[in-house]
This record gives sequence, C-alpha cells and structure tokens, in this order.
Amino acid sequence: MAQLQLFVLGPPRLEREGQPIELNLRKALALLVYLAVSGQPQSRDTLATMLWPESDGREGRTRLRRTLHRLNETIGDDILDSGPEIIRLNSHADLWLDSAAFRQHVVTATQNLLAPERLARLNAAAELYSEDFLAGFTLPDSPAFDEWQFFQRESLRQLYGQLLEELVQIYRSQHNWPQAIAYARRWLALDGLHEPAHRMLMRLYAWAGQQVAALRQYQECARILDAELGAAPEDETTALYEAIRTRQLTSPELPDREPGPAPEMLAAEPSKRYVLEEHLAEGGQGEVYRARDQLTGQIVVIKWLKSELADRHLDLIARFVREGAALRRLNHPNIVGLLETFEQAGRYAIVMEYAPGGSLREMLDRASQLPLERVLAIGLELADALSRAHHLGIIHRDVKPENVLLAGDGTPRLSDFGMARLEWEDARLTQSGTLFGSPAYMSPEAVRGEELDARSDIWSLGVVVYELLAGRRPFEGVQITPVLAAIQSDRVPDMREFRADVPPALIALLERMLVKERGQRLSSMRQVAAALEAIRDGRAAEGDLAEPREQEQSFGASASDEVVSPKSGDDSTQAGTGARATGTVGREAELRRLHEHLERALEGTRQMVFVAGEAGIGKTTLVNLFIDIINDSASLWIGRGQCLEHRGVGEAYMPLLEALGRLCRGTDGQELIDLLADHAPSWLVQMPGLIGAEQLTALQQATFQPYREHRLGLISIEQLAALQYLPW
Repeated sequence: MAQLQLFVLGPPRLEREGQPIELNLRKALALLVYLAVSGQPQSRDTLATMLWPESDGREGRTRLRRTLHRLNETIGDDILDSGPEIIRLNSHADLWLDSAAFRQHVVTATQNLLAPERLARLNAAAELYSEDFLAGFTLPDSPAFDEWQFFQRESLRQLYGQLLEELVQIYRSQHNWPQAIAYARRWLALDGLHEPAHRMLMRLYAWAGQQVAALRQYQECARILDAELGAAPEDETTALYEAIRTRQLTSPELPDREPGPAPEMLAAEPSKRYVLEEHLAEGGQGEVYRARDQLTGQIVVIKWLKSELADRHLDLIARFVREGAALRRLNHPNIVGLLETFEQAGRYAIVMEYAPGGSLREMLDRASQLPLERVLAIGLELADALSRAHHLGIIHRDVKPENVLLAGDGTPRLSDFGMARLEWEDARLTQSGTLFGSPAYMSPEAVRGEELDARSDIWSLGVVVYELLAGRRPFEGVQITPVLAAIQSDRVPDMREFRADVPPALIALLERMLVKERGQRLSSMRQVAAALEAIRDGRAAEGDLAEPREQEQSFGASASDEVVSPKSGDDSTQAGTGARATGTVGREAELRRLHEHLERALEGTRQMVFVAGEAGIGKTTLVNLFIDIINDSASLWIGRGQCLEHRGVGEAYMPLLEALGRLCRGTDGQELIDLLADHAPSWLVQMPGLIGAEQLTALQQATFQPYREHRLGLISIEQLAALQYLPW
C-alpha cells in the first residue's frame, strides 16, 4: 500500500498518493496525531481518559475501541499496532509526518557545516512549516489533549522562529535582499511586538533600496506597540528610523557571528557549553552563577535548581519549568532575557542574560530615597514590562526590589518569574488558599490566599514605587504576622510625611494602586504606565485618574438566563461603595423575581440569574439586599465570587470556584468538602489547601489531573443545585 502522509503543521489532514483521505471523526484524527507525534506506546486507559474525560473507565474504553475500528477502516490496519492493553504505531508502518520531517531537516542542517547543504535543509524545513501545529483544530471536551497540543505548538513555533532568524542572517550575509526580506517578514509574523525583527526588516528594506518601505515599517511598529502596550518604540528602533530617514544608515555589515545553528540547535550538551566563573548567590531552592558561553563569548547567568530538592519536590521542578516558559514568551527590554533551559544529570538550569548592575534592593541599601526622576523612570519601565507580561497572560506575583536587576546602563530588568501564574496553564502549582510572594509586597488578596490577577501586581509595584520614594515600605515590621495584618487593615501612610517633592498626581496614583479592595484598584498596568509617563512629562494633574467603577459581584444561577435590571435613580444606592441598603423601597419587583427563581432552584430546577445594567444604578445593592433577606435560611449555602471581565472567557467559571472555596473555608465547610470529594473531585483538586496531601494525590489520580481553564467538571450534587457540564 502507498505511503500514508499525515500533515500536522497547519490544519490536520491525511493524504495517500496525493489524494486526501476523509476522516470525519475528530477524536479519531486526534488519536492518530497523538500516537504519531508522541511516537510512544500508550495504554488504552490513558488514551480513553484523555479523549473522553467525562466517561467512566468502561465507557471510555468502549468509545476508544469503536474509534480505533473506524480509524483502521479509513487508514488501513497496518499503521497502528492495537494490543489488548497498549496501542502504538506499527514499527513497520509507512507513515510520513511533516513535523518529524521538519525537525529532521533542522537536525541535519545542524550536523552539516557545508553552507549550501545546510541552507537547503533550512529552506526545506521552513517550507514545511505552513502554519502552527494543528491550526484551527481543538477538542473542547478534552483538556488533556488541548494542553499537549499547546506545548507541541509552542515547541515547534520556537524552533521555527530560530530557523527563520538563521535564514535571515544567511541571506543578509549574501546580500540576497528579496529572500532575506521574505524570511524576516515571516519571522516578524510570529510576534508583531518583537522589535529586533522590526529593526531587521527596516534595515533590509533600506539596504535593498526600498526606503519608503523601511520608514513605513517603523510606523507599523509604532502603531502596534501603541495599540497593544501603550508604549513607544525603543530608542534603538527610533534611532534606526532617523538614520534611514536621513540616509545615514551604514552599509550592510556582516553578522556579528558567522551564520550557524540557533542556540537550541547547538546546545546538545549545554553543561559543557557554559564555563562557570563566579558564584553570585544561593537560596533555599537554587544557586546562581555568572558564566561564559564558549560559543559566543557572552557573559550569562545560570540559575541551577538544587538536585537534592528536585529529587524530593517535583513541584519545584515544575516551578523551574514555569519560569522558563514565562521568560520564553516574554521579549521586552525591561525583562531579563532567557537564553536557554536544560537538564543535565538530574540538575535543572535556566540560562539568562547577565545584568551587571546588581539589584534594585542593593541600590536602595546604598541610597534609601531615590531622586524623583529616577523613581519615575524605573516605575515606568517596570510598568511597561508588566504590561507586556499581562498582555501575554502572565501574572508575576512576586514583584519586589530583589527581583529587579539593573543593566550596565542602570535600566531595570524584571526577573524571577518562578512564582508567576501563567494564564494558559492548566495544572496550577499555587492555587487559591496558598500564600506566595514576599510578605511586605503582597496584596491584601494574596494575604487572604485568594486567586490573583493583574491587580495584585499593580499593588506590589505600588509598594515598590512607594519604597523608592519614601525610603521605607508602607507596611513594615520585624514579625511577618503584624505586617500581614497591617496590609489587610491599616491605612497607607501619607507620602508627604517622608518627602515633600512628590507631585500630587503621583500621590494620587499610589493611592489608586494601593486600594485594599481590588475592585476599586486600578485594573490595568497600562493605566499605571500611562499615568507615570504623564507625570514624568508634566502632563498629569491630581484629578486625572478616573474614579473607580462600581465593584460588581457575580451572582449565580436561570435556565432561561433571566436578566434582572434595577431601576436607575434610587436614592438608596451609593454607586461604587457596595453599601447595603436598609430598606426595599423601589426594589420590590426585582426582589420578588429573585425569590421566584430561588424557589424554583430549591424545588430542583437549576436557575441562573444575571443582574445587569449600567454602573451606578444599584446592582450590587440589590444583590446584597437579597442576600441579607435570605441569609438566615438554614437550607442555603451562599457563596461569593468575583467575575473579572478582563481575564477572558477561558476563566468564566472562576467566580463559582471562588465561591465554593470560600464556603469550604467557612462554617460547616467540611460538609461541603466531603460532598465535593464524593461528587465533584475535579473541583476539589483545584483547592488543594482544603485537603491533605494524600487525599489530594488520590483525587488527582482519580480525575486524571483536570485542567482549570478548560473544564467545569461534572457536578451532580442535588444538595447544591449546582450546574452540570456547562461550556461557558
């Protein structure tokens, strides 16, 4: 039989002798892709649980058996080896896989030092990469497959980016401008915010005699940065633009190094590539060294995870991987650059750029109060860096002076993303109920162990800026407990008590960043950056910051999606305060409708009610009033969870999880924990602080490690009148 071809770079498809093979079952196609790309034998139980997580073991295996039958009917029975317990690719299967061919071309190019052959291999690899891995394909009800697909996509995408940069350098050295420009455009398309790619494309256009295109590329770079980050291009980019505009760009020089494989291609044995020169620091979990890259001569920093800890604490390895994943996605002049990650003989390492200026903490130790201009510059650059991180779904969660490094020119570099929360992650290492971060810089919600979002970083940056100005933190103490209590309850000391040159607009900004109730805090780091820039440029006044919007609570449960709209103009409503009204004047109709839905829920008909309307008309007051009325009912559990619009549909179920977590930690919470363990373990494992380590491990194994962002889970607890599987 002719060779079967499986294409996974782009929308997945099958061909034989150039003719498409129709496989209309998405699960069958996903099964074939998983077996072909992983190249590993898989147990039937593992495959059934991954593809049909909502089914029990017996039903899942039955579905797998039927899917295998349909798959073999379509592609032939010589591709897969289906044993009674294990399924794998047949070792003699005539199957061609484009992603494997892509990687093989790259490996061969690395081993082949003859430029023509290497160039041919790199070009062949680039041609195979038509689109991202499984573009447009997803299994909404299989979060495990979605996670595997994500990491495969990111791995291939990163290798493709390195490949394109290499091709650009090769064709640039040959003065083959059309080819260099074509590959530079593809390189830039991977990340429109990557300024080095913008600058390379500007240079190539200029060297090719296309000055108008070069200038237009700068304008496009500025437009994208402003739209996405509210930031201007880097000084280097603007200087290049001016050189091109005034026709002072130097003639094309050769690359800084001879074209060669990208770091990932070369570092087959990275431990031999780097020579350790100086021990910089040591903590409870790792060691940091200054080292030299023997291939490039570059001074780097290597952060090693202690091997003895890795053997006993798998979560530390996961955090190490998390930090590498965060830095790999980030590319910003004020974030420490990731060069490589590797594992050698059980030791895990991250290789980063070297910042010779020490840390911001060391600077504060030398001069407790920094000049106002310096504070504004550092604050603005850190806000820009965090804006970039938040834009990519990364919450730092440990912003403090120790984690801000200084480059040789004094510009800050945000570092240590080991505690970062990645919003695309499915298995969280730090969950609701867990304290993390450095106590003096923790937000009130972090102290309470709640789920964190970008506003927690805003608080922490506010504490850092306050300390740079005042020479002390707003909440200080020798013992941790009083500091945490002060963060929760004490007012922020007036900045004017410590220095007189702080402009009122900056004091007002700090007040908005350090609001204890995060619903009233500034909601976006871009707002912080814009305000700091305006203050630096003398364009800000004390009243420029908009007043906080009313903090709205999510309110659950109508099969008919009932919308209750409070009447505007009620004198009893104080917009933005969340204050509870003491009477029911003007609210009788809405309260009656809410009671009707509650009665239906108590009768066993699940309900969902949305209280909707413009800000300031009393939505929060109405809900609080209703809760006050029903609060004494012994048959109800009443939970509260925040609905955070800016975090996207991927987390739309989070208010319900937050509400359940608070109930579990409250009075009679153990009863609810027991119900969740029996009927909804996939929810309970997302709140590990509520149960012991052994029970958590057992539940995780029983539920196949469910994934928070992709799954509500199956809940059938009549006592809770909860929702069954609901695709938000």
